[in-house]
Amino acid sequence: IAPSVFCASLIVDRGGIIAVRFFMGIGICIFVCNQFWSGTMFSPNCVGTVNATCGGWGNLGGGVTQLIMPLIYSGIKQSGRPGFTAWRWSFMVPGAMFLLLAMMTLLFAQDTPNGSYRDLRKTRAAQVDGKKTLLAAVRNYRTWVLTLNYGYCFGVELTINSIIVSYFFDQFGLTLEIAGIVGAVFGLMNLFCRSAGGLASDLGGKYFGMRGRLWAYFILQLCAGALSIVLGNVDDTLGGTIAVMIVFSAFVQSAEGACYGVVPFVSRRSYGVVAGMVGAGGNTGSAVTQALFFADNEGLKMSTQDGLVWMGVMIMAVTCTLCTLHWPAWGGMLSMADPNATEEDYYLSDWEPEEVAANLHIPSLRFAMESKSMRGKASYAKLMAENAAKEGSEDSDGAPVKDIKTDSQ
Repeated sequence: IAPSVFCASLIVDRGGIIAVRFFMGIGICIFVCNQFWSGTMFSPNCVGTVNATCGGWGNLGGGVTQLIMPLIYSGIKQSGRPGFTAWRWSFMVPGAMFLLLAMMTLLFAQDTPNGSYRDLRKTRAAQVDGKKTLLAAVRNYRTWVLTLNYGYCFGVELTINSIIVSYFFDQFGLTLEIAGIVGAVFGLMNLFCRSAGGLASDLGGKYFGMRGRLWAYFILQLCAGALSIVLGNVDDTLGGTIAVMIVFSAFVQSAEGACYGVVPFVSRRSYGVVAGMVGAGGNTGSAVTQALFFADNEGLKMSTQDGLVWMGVMIMAVTCTLCTLHWPAWGGMLSMADPNATEEDYYLSDWEPEEVAANLHIPSLRFAMESKSMRGKASYAKLMAENAAKEGSEDSDGAPVKDIKTDSQ
């Protein structure tokens, strides 16, 4: 991203803007790398909060940027630079920050709990087939359902970030500076709201398993849709609009965190691909939503207020698709689990027999063992008691008790 940010200071025409935004868009895929990394480094019982906090603070940068970049520009201009060059110099600051963070990550970070990928590859007799990993994600319908839904939580955030400043400017006559500050509040809610959604997902998982995670996500996103409808109907008062916008923002970003509390459980083998597809769904959802409800096409233009209302209807309709998600060992929002299904069966189904023979499936097996808590507190406690009784019986008969290490050990 750093070269693209630096090159933004060199833009002189429309082609330059398109080129810079194109390469910035490619660089933003580091969000997916971040989500994959954080989900790999932490255990299933807290992965929702971790993913949400990392992603939320990433989105927080959007709100902070709206506040800080004008101040940087003003400071450079007041130092004696003319306005037509001050804005160019202002891009040097975020570009330098990208370089600094990239170097810190390269020098001080660790790839996995077990070490670097370079060292791990040396211990493997065979390498994972990337094509099979991609297909495992694409063939899993859960990937597509979550991709669609992320388009109407994170996609909604991107849409609001695009329209909210001009909405306050046009509807209430605020100055651009004040409208920018008020609009930035929507993004600044990422400071804690996305983390709150991840925490809600983890708490739901702790007590009710995967069913709790899905219900937490469903409720948060459904409320976001309802609040979008309310926001489109309170256009007669500035205070009321700001208040509803803040609450709306809280639910939108909490829904984003709850979504990525579910994503790590879709496929352990294809976790990176799944995270990438779901993340791309957010950007795609924003593009589709803006084209449908906020475009300037002649004959299709609707007011911003009507756009917010219809966007809310769309959010609520899409959220209902979460009811289709089901895991054999855990069930779904409205469906029961198969008592004969196991986590090992589900996660190892992504691997071919020859890959299992080469022990490439071990990370998935470890995750399957660690994710048994997604059965719910009562079912998990019963399972642990049964296993303890079984191991005690085998130990009393003189049979060795097998010790299988997990990532957390």
